[in-house]
Amino acid sequence: MTSDTTLVLLKITAVLTALLGVLQAVLGFLLVGGTWVGAHGMIGNTTVVVALVTAVVAFVWMRASANKGLFMHAVGVLVLAVAQVALGEMGLRTVHIVVGVLFLLAAVPLATLAIRKPGMRLERIDPARLQGH
Repeated sequence: MTSDTTLVLLKITAVLTALLGVLQAVLGFLLVGGTWVGAHGMIGNTTVVVALVTAVVAFVWMRASANKGLFMHAVGVLVLAVAQVALGEMGLRTVHIVVGVLFLLAAVPLATLAIRKPGMRLERIDPARLQGH
């Protein structure tokens, strides 16, 4: 996988993670009426999978660009996503909502960082340029 492909995948998966988080928040507000519980849970599980893919792609990008911060941010989002699903399954509603807000506060900046410039772009250097010719 080239660094450009990795960067594009990172941008796509990070944005998708954030969008799924926003969708989860909207569905969470709709749950007050008691509907959409099944969709909320299914999208929550999907969010965990997408956050996992984002962390894996961020790891590949870290290896290519030496940008450890973005990888650690992606892992943090993944941990919050897993905790969020676990809390929802356990029925701990108040903590589930608080962690959901924290997830959004982490996932949206992750997408922003991925879109902006997560590290230096790798480019081929002409060997003649290194020799001073």
